[in-house]
Amino acid sequence: MPIRPLEKQFEPKKVAEIKKLQKEYENLRLTLKGGSAGYMISGITRSLETGILIGALSLAFSFLDMFVHDLLIVHYREEDLDGDNPRDMGPVRFSGQSILPFEGYIHKFRLDHLIEEKEAKEILLLYRNIGIPLHHVLSRRIGRYGSPLIIGQDNLLDRFLTRNIGDLHQIEEMIEDYATECLQKIVSFIQKHQGVIKNRG
Repeated sequence: MPIRPLEKQFEPKKVAEIKKLQKEYENLRLTLKGGSAGYMISGITRSLETGILIGALSLAFSFLDMFVHDLLIVHYREEDLDGDNPRDMGPVRFSGQSILPFEGYIHKFRLDHLIEEKEAKEILLLYRNIGIPLHHVLSRRIGRYGSPLIIGQDNLLDRFLTRNIGDLHQIEEMIEDYATECLQKIVSFIQKHQGVIKNRG
């Protein structure tokens, strides 16, 4: 089935947001030179171009995860630590409890003053509330063997993760409502910190 132009899929305001995001991610591809980054960003921009917002959002969170991991490697290198040593890159622990790698990396950046407290909270909130459910919950909810999971408070995805399975039209509407906002937050974070990798990586 042919993919319709953006103008026939979305309202003019949403089309403008999508095209703006396309340009911003494309600029990242030009500045963050590298096979993996270029491949991921091409997938994001292609998904945006065709209006497949859930694809763009899923790829953007994967790219964010990869970017933060690379940022940590560069940061460790600055501290004269061996980035290839598994102990250096192992699970981060707070109060004796291991936490997810992404969260651990962000906590380390905050403690080392690489990012501000407010920024750390915002990116962690986005990752916990959207990224994790999108990658690990949504596929189960809309798949053949989906189960009625509730993932917690203050999650944008709660509004459609708890809907009836098969209500794909409403899920599409929810993705349309929030995807561009999330994509903008991700690209803004990477734009702000890309110089660390570009200049020192």
